[in-house]
Amino acid sequence: MDESLVSNMRFILSKAKKAHHKYEQNVLDGKFDKEWYKWYADFILNSNIRRKLKKNIKEEKMIDYLKEITDEYTEGNVKEDWEDYAADKIIDHFAQ
Repeated sequence: MDESLVSNMRFILSKAKKAHHKYEQNVLDGKFDKEWYKWYADFILNSNIRRKLKKNIKEEKMIDYLKEITDEYTEGNVKEDWEDYAADKIIDHFAQ
């Protein structure tokens, strides 16, 4: 696996986390975003890492995969940060 690509994805997910927190605070008046998967998928697919991912990834595929890996993360009591776990999974699944 390309570790620099995984590192870049971790950075994108970290940026997404910070930006999404601001979104929840400022746009949703502090409420939890139940559709955060869509927001993250959009953020990922509109980031600079998009060029390194498979062509023609549909937003729905990214949303479904984010849900899947989040369920795995939660159910598996994973000890590493979600961003680290998700970055590895996303790159493994979607990289060219």
